[in-house]
Formats: sequence, structure tokens, C-alpha cells
Amino acid sequence: YTTETSWNLDLNNDGYVGKEPISYTNTTIESDGNTTLLRDNEGYIYANSSNGENQAIEYYGDHVRQGIWGSDWNFLAAENVDGVNSLLWKYTDRYGGVDNFLITKHQSDWSFSSEEMAGYPGDPRYGESPDSKFYTTETSWNLDLNNDGYVGSPNVIVDDLLSESWTKPIVGFTDFYIENVNEKITYFISDSNYVDSRDYGRLATSNHSDGEISFINNFFSQTDDEISLDFERVLNIDDAVIKIHKISDAIDLGNNEFILGLATPVSDNINEFTGKEYWEILWNEIPIDNNYLGYENIRNIFTDDTVINPISEGSADILVHEIGHVLGLDHPNADPYGNWHDTLDTAMSYNFESKNQSFELTEIPYFDAPYFSQTDLNALEYIWGAENNEFNIYSMLADFQQDQFFDITLTNFFNATNIDNLTGLEISEEHEHHHQHGLSKIGIISNDLDIETLSKTNPFDNHEISEDSLSPNYFSQTLISNESLGSINETIFEDQSYSDILLRKDNNFHIIPSDFI
Repeated sequence: YTTETSWNLDLNNDGYVGKEPISYTNTTIESDGNTTLLRDNEGYIYANSSNGENQAIEYYGDHVRQGIWGSDWNFLAAENVDGVNSLLWKYTDRYGGVDNFLITKHQSDWSFSSEEMAGYPGDPRYGESPDSKFYTTETSWNLDLNNDGYVGSPNVIVDDLLSESWTKPIVGFTDFYIENVNEKITYFISDSNYVDSRDYGRLATSNHSDGEISFINNFFSQTDDEISLDFERVLNIDDAVIKIHKISDAIDLGNNEFILGLATPVSDNINEFTGKEYWEILWNEIPIDNNYLGYENIRNIFTDDTVINPISEGSADILVHEIGHVLGLDHPNADPYGNWHDTLDTAMSYNFESKNQSFELTEIPYFDAPYFSQTDLNALEYIWGAENNEFNIYSMLADFQQDQFFDITLTNFFNATNIDNLTGLEISEEHEHHHQHGLSKIGIISNDLDIETLSKTNPFDNHEISEDSLSPNYFSQTLISNESLGSINETIFEDQSYSDILLRKDNNFHIIPSDFI
């Protein structure tokens, strides 16, 4: 090429005098930020900084090129991070593992300087969250590397939505149902004018509108596509394990407290399983013209052209939340009112936030309707397994089905020293009674949650929890012995400890005056 240039001759008839010029046409890999990452027609990688100069990126003296370490490695971006030229690499595990990321650091001329891992990305297959360094990398590069919907640490992680005392028993009982009653999780949408509730007696109910029915069916179909459980609507209430009733008025708990949504397990025999156990979901409609209880500026949801009476965002939010509990999701860190999350972070939050912020609209599309967040879906996949689990990724259900034991212990963040910080409440007799639905979830159940214990422990019991069991010792991180396992499981499903699932209060989160309902 030097000879061609010196003599100004195209000696090899390739159409060029000297080396063929590098073409960057349509080869931009990434252009956000302060540096553009380019690839030439031979696969070599360049950085184009703000001064417009293309510089070869080197690794130990070699010009970096596409496929330098095989097809599993690719380049995501080049940036000047904290004054250092840096290249972000991505490794894609072809066998179903998580993606990993490498950062190489370079001199001002993009010659190689050093390298480091971008942080541990976590592993949703095993319920493991990314480490702080990984989230720092996301923030520094302004990239959502793990596709969780957030750049940096999300407000809510999978661990926040799982608990020993809520998630594990539901998995065990659901496995029993699938093995002995029906392989499909059946649901019934009530069309009667009353329901005989176990806890609240006969309640007036309303027929579900066509829009509400359409939303519920679409919701279960969408969730069916995400997790291993299979859902089926049945038209006979006795054939359903999830029975959904639209109540005409909010349930009055007394003391001016009202419940707009409720998920309660019900049994005909508290001493043994009969196959007739079911979940009772009670929910109260939130019309679009009622701006109260945290639901403001809500709109109707478009599901299809045949719907005459659509469902509102508020009503959809309640339904998603209650069904989330039935599927094993807990409130985030047992702190549903916490100001560190909203329903965009998790459907298990009490703080409603609409996906669609165009409030001039009177109707929003279905894809903007309340639904599980990506964190919720990750948690559900960890509990039940993904719909298409081609790589045999871990799930709690598969774990339990294998030998009726769980091989994992869920993280418990709650003990006597930090509970006040998380809930903003004090442990007192008044507090224990008034908020026992939130606190009764916190104790840890022994990891030896085997089928024999489950067969002797009926979650549909309605024994009351004693004040002694709510002492600080109850919240300690010491594993509870098998001798006390039964009483705690009974507590999980007692009448009002867990059934109060969506309790809405005024803006100060104290009391709703009765005339608000």
C-alpha cells in the first residue's frame, strides 16, 4: 500500500491507491453519550469522540474486532466514564444463563490500560439480585443491562416480594391442589347478587361488567403466558379454586376502616385437606368519577371494540393486587404504604401510579392497564417457573415437587431492631392489634417445611394469634422450631391477619371518614 501511495498507482486493481478506506456507513454500534462506537466493514472497532476523530480500540496491543473472543461476546458502548476511556463488553450465555459484562479501560489514544467486571448481574433463576457495583455500572453508562425496566437499582427487588411465612406455604398448598384436584388453576367470575363470605357473612354483590370480565380474562391469559401455572375460567362456582366477587360496598371493619379488596383462603374443614379449599377474592369497584383513596385522575381501560362498560384503572389495580397475593406475592418488605415504591415498581404496593401520564385521555389502551411489573414477573417466575423453561431453571414449585422440601431459605429482613424503620410504627399492644395483618407475616418458618408438616398444618384455620406471639422474639431471625410451626401457619390464614390485603386510607394514612365511601 505504501508503494501504491508513493507511486500513485493502483497496482492490484482493487480500485484504490493505497489501502481501501475504512467505511463507517451503517456500522454505528452505539452513539449515545460522549463517544460513538463504530465497526468497519472488516469488523474492527473504533471510537469516535467529540472531536470527530476515529481511533482504533486496542486490547493488549491488538485492534479489537467483532468476534475476537467468539460469537458470545459483543460490544455495547464506548464512553469516557469519570475521565477514563472505557469499552463495555457483553457476554451472552447460549445455555440460558444470565448475561455478564466486562469493562476495559483505555488510554487517551484508546490503547489498552486495564479491565474489570461490571459487577454481578444477579440470577433470576435462583432469586439472586445484582450487586451494588452492577447497578453503579448501569447508572454510569445509562443502560438497563438486565432488562428490569430500570437504570440502576430498582426501588423494589424480588427479595422484597417473597416471604417465608406467605410464599412458601402457598407453593406447598398449590402443589397439593395441582396433584390432587386439578392441574389447572380455575377461576370463577361471580354473576350473583350476594356472597356468603366466611369472615363477613352475606354481602351484597354486583354483576361484573363486560369490561371487567374482559380484563380479568385477559389478565389470566397474559399471566398464563409468563409462568408455568395454567389458568382456566369455569362457569360453575364449585369448580373454581379462585372465586372472584364484586362487592357493592367497601367492607366495614369497624372504627371507620374499610377494605376495598380482599383475598382470603377458605376451607370446609380446618383439620385436613378435602380438596374443597378455595380462595375468595372480594373487590369494590372504583368508578372513574371518584377521586378518593389514592385513585385520582383514573381513566377507563380499552380492551376490545365489543366492550360496552369498560373497567377503570382503579378497579384493575385492586384485582391485580389481590390475585398477586393468591399467587404468592407479599407486600414489598411488608411495608405496602412505604413512600419508596408505587404500583409502577410492584403491583403489591398500595401507592397507585398510572402507567399512562396523559391525563387528558378519558380512556387508555390495554397495554397501559395495571399489571405486574417486571420485578413482579421475575418473582412469579422464581416461585412457579417460567412458561417455557427450556433450560430447567430453578423454581420454588419444582423444588418442592421434587421431594416436598425447599432447598432454599428466603431472606428475612425483619427483626426487632429494624421493624420500626421499615413500617414507621411502634410495637405496642395497640399497634399489634390494629396492624396485625402486616406484622403477622414477619416471622420465619423453618426450612424443614415438608409435606408431613403441611398435611398437619391447614392454612385455612382461623385460630387467633396470641399477643405473646407478637413479642419481639417473634420477629427475630432465629428459625422457629417445628413445634411452633403449626400455630404460625394457622396465623398466616387467620380471619383478619392476612385477609386485609388492600386497605386504603386517606392521604395521611390514618382513617377514612365514613362519608368518603
